Amino acid sequence: LLISFSPSGLFSGVRYLFAISFVFIAFSNSLIESDKFKKGIVFIVIGSLIHFSTIVFIPLYFLLFLFKNKHNLFLTLFFLSFVFVFIPRGVLMDNILGFGLSEVLESKTQSYLGENDFTEQSLEQGNFNNYLKIVFQTIWVFIAYFYLIFKRKNKSILKNAFLLILTICNVFYSAPTIYSRYLYLALAFFIFWLIYD
Repeated sequence: LLISFSPSGLFSGVRYLFAISFVFIAFSNSLIESDKFKKGIVFIVIGSLIHFSTIVFIPLYFLLFLFKNKHNLFLTLFFLSFVFVFIPRGVLMDNILGFGLSEVLESKTQSYLGENDFTEQSLEQGNFNNYLKIVFQTIWVFIAYFYLIFKRKNKSILKNAFLLILTICNVFYSAPTIYSRYLYLALAFFIFWLIYD
């Protein structure tokens, strides 16, 4: 049992979940009480300092609150994000590296979008737990898509937030580790939407 997991992978995952919890707090508090927008910015910045991959949520946070009542915008972004499902990981990596990131961020980008994806490595080694994780992830994503169809006339800001998070998940679909990590936040928003809407 002690040698059946990767300590570096475990700590990276824990750090990511800790960071994403700050992102969730930022979004959820601001969605419930719009006067907490500035406090939400602080939470998202803290999250991005804990784990760099949460930095993508900073512009999404502003996008959501600048255009919170533009339901068609979020729906359009969601549908356009399906294009990324067919874009190879190498193209995605080249475009991100084209932003001129610092050496540290460039190294992190290459480790997540390069050839050595953690999820793919685990599946190649035949880790049954990852097969189960992917099956259940896929099931809940399809349930969420069907719920979106069922609630297509709903124009709440919670639905917009959920669509925005699913959009970023689809953008990183070609990188299974990033995709599955962003799905944690999407699942939290889906449950949040089910409870509060």
